[in-house]
Amino acid sequence: MKKGILITIIAISIVLFGCGQNAHQSDNTQSLNEVLHIPDVVSPEGFSFSFEKVALCENVQQHTPIGITDEFTATNAVKVYLYIHVNGEQAPGKLIIRWNKWREQIGRESLWQEVHTFSLNVPGKDYRTYAYKTVSSGLWRIDIIAPDGSSIVWTKVFPVWSDDFTKKDYIAITSPTENAAAYDSPEPNIHIINAVLARAIDKENNYALDNPGTHFYCDELIDNALWLYVKYTSDMKCSPILQWSKKQNGEFIAVRHSSIQFKDCPEQPFRARYFTKITDPGEYKVELFSPSGKTMLWEQYFDMREGMPGSEL
Repeated sequence: MKKGILITIIAISIVLFGCGQNAHQSDNTQSLNEVLHIPDVVSPEGFSFSFEKVALCENVQQHTPIGITDEFTATNAVKVYLYIHVNGEQAPGKLIIRWNKWREQIGRESLWQEVHTFSLNVPGKDYRTYAYKTVSSGLWRIDIIAPDGSSIVWTKVFPVWSDDFTKKDYIAITSPTENAAAYDSPEPNIHIINAVLARAIDKENNYALDNPGTHFYCDELIDNALWLYVKYTSDMKCSPILQWSKKQNGEFIAVRHSSIQFKDCPEQPFRARYFTKITDPGEYKVELFSPSGKTMLWEQYFDMREGMPGSEL
């Protein structure tokens, strides 16, 4: 399973996407101020080292992580430890550790605020070390950056719970299309049989797909609408989450969250269709997550090109 939403994402202009919707129901669209950005990660092997183990934990004793966890609880503040075991052909010499906190800004884009950055010495090829920071409640992201500062080689988003930051707040950031209770609810058993992007879907003609694939032209779309066809089974009625991302400066940045309605159909497969409006050319990715955002169900990369088919000739 890939990480849930996380999901992830610095907001960019809403011009990229218009209003998407189910064929029968209006789309419940996430505010761009609530979109989370998780950066792409480059393999450390390109820098002649690798990670034997990296973990967040409650303490480190005798070079061993104690209380490994992906979430913490704080009354006022709590120490969060980052344990690192490096291995490889040569010692990296140092790693750059960066702590970031999610800031919700009224009237402006929400973003990650860099709180603290420092260098951690790693002099050996087989070396264990750790860093820690006392943090307040909220949503945090910690990055490990390559010795030359060029690339992120490991990153992790984690919540620090308190009365001021609850799971309801977490859901409001990462998957606001769902009620916060979904985070603690059992996941529905969803099986994606088939999912396809297409220029159009004819529901009256047995859901016939017009120009299915992964390469599209902006001017060939009817009213700028790109359609998604999904054939699935589900053991309960639910609203899986769609995350749409556009590639910007080498990384996919999520620009929109929306939901698609699934029926209770555990035995007989059912079909759903959904469209979103795209006006800009570029490389895109669409991901389908479970209602809580914790489980990746399906993903597809696709690109939008200027003009009509053949116009680039």
